[in-house]
Amino acid sequence: MGQISIINVSLRNIGDSACWDVLFELNLPPDGIIILEGRKTITAEHFPSNSTLEHQIRILAKKPGNYVLTSRRFHFGDSEDISKNLNWQITLVATGDEYTENELGTTQTTGHPTEKFWTQQRSERHTTGEQFTKIYENILQAFNMDELRLICLEMSIDFEVLSGDNKSRKILDLLVNCQRRGTLNELLAICQRQRPHLSW
Repeated sequence: MGQISIINVSLRNIGDSACWDVLFELNLPPDGIIILEGRKTITAEHFPSNSTLEHQIRILAKKPGNYVLTSRRFHFGDSEDISKNLNWQITLVATGDEYTENELGTTQTTGHPTEKFWTQQRSERHTTGEQFTKIYENILQAFNMDELRLICLEMSIDFEVLSGDNKSRKILDLLVNCQRRGTLNELLAICQRQRPHLSW
């Protein structure tokens, strides 16, 4: 079952000296992860002593995965050594009974807030994260921006209020919007009617 999950990263400089030219990058698994909001990188030209860097990433995860936070650049105090690597590994897993204990092995939950992305609502089709990705990819490849506007108009959704400044982000927000409103099947029916040759 696909889930929208929030990854909260908090970095605190507990040293007596400032850091500068800081660049951390969150390395996500290559498969099964879509970033909905936020960036993979955390940067700071100047990171004062006893200060904190906060960063949040909103993702759609189809399955458990490991996410490694890697320091690509990191200067501390008066040191000229820029080869310092401070790496953290966190594990994000689905809550509930979507994954069995055997499938998880030794994986542990992170404690990050997680909400179920797909729910069974009356006659609403049970949609997995894999199916979500399929719908997203089909719309992205088969419809242009003007056609996307017409789909939104047919569904009484204001295209202009969808977040993002490109087609990819607009489609993601449209899918999330439809799921929350319980109109995902309506969107799917419109797309199937207009592109019946595609496998939805």
